[in-house]
Amino acid sequence: MYNPDVVRDCFECFGEREWSRLEKSVRGLVEYQVTMYILRKHLPKNACILDAGGGPGRYAISLARIGPRVRLVDISKEQLRLAEEQIATARVGDKVAVMRPMDICDMGEIPDASFDAVICLGGALSYVR
Repeated sequence: MYNPDVVRDCFECFGEREWSRLEKSVRGLVEYQVTMYILRKHLPKNACILDAGGGPGRYAISLARIGPRVRLVDISKEQLRLAEEQIATARVGDKVAVMRPMDICDMGEIPDASFDAVICLGGALSYVR
């Protein structure tokens, strides 16, 4: 049975490892490059994007650099803390807003049609049934 506390605890432990996951192996690099190619090709330049389960913000930051405004949510407070650090370092805080911790299985407080697109990549979908 799904337990959000167990999921949250799991993602809390990933820390910096999740930030570097897409640059430490050929598989990660290919995943990142192909995903960004597809997103660049299909997302409107001035779109408002929800990065659901965005962890430390790697995709949110990359998207912000090419135009879209991004709102990032994640179940893990630690991942959101890392995202805020990375967003500040990347100087894209005017384009990326970190929202409060949120489980992608319970996002009812976000009104329908609030975003032009939603991305949900990586481990965020690993626990959804």
